[in-house]
Amino acid sequence: MKKIAVAAAIGLSALTPPTFAQALNFGGFSLTGALNVNSNSGEAGNKVDATRGNLGVTAQYDAPLGSALVMGLGASLGLNSFDIASNAKLKGTASVFVAPGIAINKQAMVYGKVAVVSAQVDIDGVGAPISGTGTGLGLRYLVNKNLFVQGEYLLHKYNDQTIGSIAFKNQTSVFTMGVGYKF
Repeated sequence: MKKIAVAAAIGLSALTPPTFAQALNFGGFSLTGALNVNSNSGEAGNKVDATRGNLGVTAQYDAPLGSALVMGLGASLGLNSFDIASNAKLKGTASVFVAPGIAINKQAMVYGKVAVVSAQVDIDGVGAPISGTGTGLGLRYLVNKNLFVQGEYLLHKYNDQTIGSIAFKNQTSVFTMGVGYKF
């Protein structure tokens, strides 16, 4: 009986993928360049209601935690400023994030993001730093061993504050399409 159990275990193990196989494909350091479409809503003396694009870069390290689980840590930076209202501009957008993911096969991974976000806002010529939180979901697809494409939806909610004499409230929905290289 023991020999049959051992033979069955060996036979079944030949049919299952090696431990960490899927997650290992996504592990390591990566750099991503992205086109971001930002849809802002809120208030900056005037109604904030604008959709603008900007470019961004992300540096990230992903560590495999099991056969399919991956934990990412990273930072993103927006490379240019954009108008969010007739009197307001958002610039220097940045985030630091954790991104837990699940490899759904050897080429695709879905992940979530939780971030601390910051930026500089200029309203009627008065500038101030702003900060808040971000959450999101994404999909990464490996084109080959090193090259990948990914898409994300992120929601950045900045803390309400008064800048000069103007009440500032802003939330930004960010749709991102990126191309990255995994080292």
